[in-house]
Amino acid sequence: MAVCALATFSRIISVDRTKAKIFALYFTPGFRYFISMFEISIKSHFCGAHKLRGYKGVCARLHGHNWEVEVFIRGNKLNQLGMLVDFRLLKKFLQEILAGLDHQNLNRLSWFKKQNPTAENIAKFIFNRLSPKTSRANCLLHRVRVSESPGTAAWYDE
Repeated sequence: MAVCALATFSRIISVDRTKAKIFALYFTPGFRYFISMFEISIKSHFCGAHKLRGYKGVCARLHGHNWEVEVFIRGNKLNQLGMLVDFRLLKKFLQEILAGLDHQNLNRLSWFKKQNPTAENIAKFIFNRLSPKTSRANCLLHRVRVSESPGTAAWYDE
């Protein structure tokens, strides 16, 4: 059983994330928490090109990937149908974001003008855009996983 916090912490003394136990927690007023019992995920993909500015090697040249994206949602309450959130709705939300990345030179997108479009930064980009959508659907976006090639992945969570 995992413990998720939805607030601003002033201090967390000890968190064992593998067993998801919080031993001591100091928090600001307005702190809300819930015990997560369910986690779902969906996968999707997009094709996109990028180059890594400042990188010494072949990735400094423009090249493409078939990016794989996986999104993880957590929550403790199921709806009347027994679902945390409808997979179809979650896929729709993700596709709205990925449509702006698909078949693009990612370096030309405004969000990546000042930072390299690495798997890490793409995961954060997707998380930041997806989180408000999932909040409106009454579920918590737990993390986003992005892979540019088999055997590699980057995760972003808050």
